[in-house]
Amino acid sequence: VTGSFEVELYFDGFLLKVFRITGGVSPSEIVRVDDWAELANLILIDPGVHTLQMVIDPYDEIWEEHEGDNVYETTMVWGSGEPDVQEPIEYTDDELRAMLFDFSALMDSRQLVAGGEGTGLTDEVRRLADAGYYLATGESLLDTRVDIYLLSHEEYLAWVDDSYAERFAVAAEDQYQALYDDRERFKRTSGFKGRRYGKVAIVVDAENTVAHVMATLAHELGHLRQDIVNPLLSEIEQFYSVNAVQEAQAQQFEKVFWLHIEDFIGTPLMRYPDHQGFQRYIESTIDGWLEGRESDEHDLGFLLQWLVVLDDPDFIHLRAELESTGRLGLESADELFDHLVTLPAGRIVSYVAERVVSLNTHRDAIYALSKSRLLRELHPNDEGLGALVTPGLLTP
Repeated sequence: VTGSFEVELYFDGFLLKVFRITGGVSPSEIVRVDDWAELANLILIDPGVHTLQMVIDPYDEIWEEHEGDNVYETTMVWGSGEPDVQEPIEYTDDELRAMLFDFSALMDSRQLVAGGEGTGLTDEVRRLADAGYYLATGESLLDTRVDIYLLSHEEYLAWVDDSYAERFAVAAEDQYQALYDDRERFKRTSGFKGRRYGKVAIVVDAENTVAHVMATLAHELGHLRQDIVNPLLSEIEQFYSVNAVQEAQAQQFEKVFWLHIEDFIGTPLMRYPDHQGFQRYIESTIDGWLEGRESDEHDLGFLLQWLVVLDDPDFIHLRAELESTGRLGLESADELFDHLVTLPAGRIVSYVAERVVSLNTHRDAIYALSKSRLLRELHPNDEGLGALVTPGLLTP
C-alpha cells in the first residue's frame, strides 16, 4: 500500500482524534504512532463504563478485499478518586515454612507436574517457586506482572507455534527461514521467558518431575529478575555478548535461588560424591562450554560467571573465598548475581571482552574448582538432587 489513510478514535461515540498515516504500509505491517495522552484533557469523563473505538481508513482511501474488519472497540472502566494501592506481600517465616512444608517430598516425587495421569502438581510448583523467589529477592511473584505457564509437552509446542504465528504475520518474507529456525530451537528447550499480552510470560514444558520443572523455572525467574532490575537489557540491540550476560544472570540466579532455600530449610541440596561419573560430567560439560562459547550464549554465560570471580579485580575477595572453600557462599553468590544483573547496558560488550581474554589463564582452575566440590565420604542418602547438578557443581 503506497497511499495514506486516516484512523479515527471515538470515545462513547464522539470523535476525539484523527491520526493520519503516511508513507505507505506493507502487507501485515504494524504501524506505530506516538503515545497520545490527551483524552482526559478533551472531555469530562464521568466514573463508570465507557467505550473506545478505533476506525481504520473510514473513507476507504485504501482498497481492501475485505472492508468490514476495520473497526476495533474496547470497553473500559473509569474510576473515581485515587486508585487503591495494594501493599506488597510480606511473608513471615512461619508462612514460608508452610509453603515449603512438602518441599522434600515434592522434589523426590516421580509424578509429572503436567500432562500425566492424575491432577498434576502445577499449584504445588507455583507455591514452591513463590517461596524460593521471595527468599532470594524479598518479593512475591504474586506482586509481579508475570504469567507462568506450566504446560504439557503438547501444550508447550502449541504455545510456541501460536506465539510465532503472530511474528510470522508481521515479518518480511526474507525473515521466514530465520523465524522458523528460531521457533524450532525453542521447541527443543524446556522453558523460556517471553512477553505476551503486555506481561512477561514464563513458559515451561512441565511434563516432567517437580525437580526438573523447578530447575527450569528457577532459571527463567532469573531472566524475569533482570527484566525487573535492569529492563534496558531487554530493549537494547541483542548483541551476542548481551545475550551471554543475560544467560549468566539467569544461571547465577538459579544458584542463588537454591542456596536461599537450602539456608532456610537447613538441608543441603547440592552435594555430590567423588566418583568417576561426576568427574566425567564436569569435564565433558566444561569441554562443551569451551567448544561452544563463540556460538552458544549459554556456554559463554557459564564461563563468564567464573571469569568475573577469577579475573575482575573488583572481586578479589570473591576469588579468595572461591579458591579457599571451592565455592561461593550465600552472601557472595548474591553479590555476584547483583553485579551481573546491574551491569550497565553500554558497558557489557567491553566487559565481556575483558573477561574472555583471561580464559586461557583460568580454564584449568575452573576444572579444578568444580571437581574440588565432590565429596569422598558422602553417604548415598545425602547425595544432592540430580536436577541441581549444574548449579551445584558448575557455577561459582
